[in-house]
Amino acid sequence: GGIHRIWKRFTIELSAVRTGQSVLDIAGGTGDLAAKFADIVGPTGRVVLADINESMLNVGRDKLLDHGYQGNLEFVQADAQYLPFPDDSFDCVSIAFGLRNVTDKALALRSMLRVLKPGGRLLVLEFSKPVNPLLEKAYDGYSFRVLPFMGRLVAGDSDSYQYLAECTPIRTHCWACWRMRASSTANTTTSPAALSPCIGASRPDMAPAGLDPTLTTAALAALEAALNRALALDPAGQRQLAGLAGRTFAIECTSPVVHVYLQPGAERTRLLGYYDGPVTTRVRGSAADFAQLAGASDPAATLINGNLVLQGDSAPLIELQGIIGRLDLDWEAPLVNVLGDVAGHQLAQFLRAGFSAGTAASSSLLRQLEEFIHEEARLTPPRLEVEDFYGDVQALQQRVERLQSRLERLRKRIRSAGQ
Repeated sequence: GGIHRIWKRFTIELSAVRTGQSVLDIAGGTGDLAAKFADIVGPTGRVVLADINESMLNVGRDKLLDHGYQGNLEFVQADAQYLPFPDDSFDCVSIAFGLRNVTDKALALRSMLRVLKPGGRLLVLEFSKPVNPLLEKAYDGYSFRVLPFMGRLVAGDSDSYQYLAECTPIRTHCWACWRMRASSTANTTTSPAALSPCIGASRPDMAPAGLDPTLTTAALAALEAALNRALALDPAGQRQLAGLAGRTFAIECTSPVVHVYLQPGAERTRLLGYYDGPVTTRVRGSAADFAQLAGASDPAATLINGNLVLQGDSAPLIELQGIIGRLDLDWEAPLVNVLGDVAGHQLAQFLRAGFSAGTAASSSLLRQLEEFIHEEARLTPPRLEVEDFYGDVQALQQRVERLQSRLERLRKRIRSAGQ
């Protein structure tokens, strides 16, 4: 249980929603996605929670209001097939585990696309049928036998889990859903990405083909929680980090492909596995490059002579590294719990090296400046030589002045003799 929250978190990342934007969350009666979207769009944004079921909508509304969400949230009872909104109303439309219950899926998708702004994103998080025949058989056995048994054993409810198993095979396959969507618009081209054997989410090209996205998202969620817990114990660090709000720092490993994006905030710092917006500072290289930097006795020299690429403004990264460095954060523990010892250690090493690149960049800049001054100093004579030279110039000037005086006296004598 709880893995659906990881899938929803991944969906939030793929949405690329920004402050001030508008979002429509369909069939979102529980309010899970709407709450996350409301946090991201902020007071200047707009989130509409829509559900055809009035009871579910009331549950979601009460839940969100009890948690203090208001101002940028609206609640609308609506049918996904006939959305009561003008064309081009939303930057993002999402529906999580709700398309299965829609009678005419193609009609619903066309309705969603109609209210979506040009260039916006439609995110459909839904179960699908495994493509691999062997995996499909294993999944059917798990769905029809294990899930209902566990539901009866743990929750005293096998019927709900039996329904889940029975409705999955008859649902439209995600690929078909996306074909419907592609045929109904020329503004958006997407395709499903597998999060787990039976889950589809939009656009595999949006998520780097490295670690399994579910594992990566879970690992970053655990690390984000640990980071924010550490910041809660350091109010001064939290205030400093709030000064970096609005910036995004990217640590990108090219081989294997792992991208991590850190976004400081006034109340919470986010760690993302996917982000396609503007980046303040980007550090890019292979796992070997990051490992070399992490284990280097001279990080500055490694950054200068190595293959890591640092793009953007390094000053905020240096400030960020100083704040995080004071937290004495255990990078490995939350990652190892999710990914295992080897992968957790490697990802922790990658992150440590990435965030230390700012300090290395600062050191390398100072070193290069020092070398420049040193080279320039070789063209400048020592102080004693300058003082000796200046003394010689003054002595020469005095001799010239005495010679001028003698010449002037001699000129006067010659004039007197001539008269």
